Amino acid sequence: MEYVENKDWWNNKISQISDRIKDGWDMPPLIAENRNGTFSIRDGNHRLGALEKKCYVIIWDNNSLENIQL
Repeated sequence: MEYVENKDWWNNKISQISDRIKDGWDMPPLIAENRNGTFSIRDGNHRLGALEKKCYVIIWDNNSLENIQL
């Protein structure tokens, strides 16, 4: 993770989001950026940490498709 958070804060936030997801929250998609062939979550790190299933992701890519490495 790019920005490190206090472990207790992280776990509390993840627990809250997990409960919302289980209750049917219509979660917004994550936003990911292609940074020289590596994807970086730009919005949604807590949601990503709470996920137990597939989700939608918006990929922000300022590079050409030729440079993407999956």
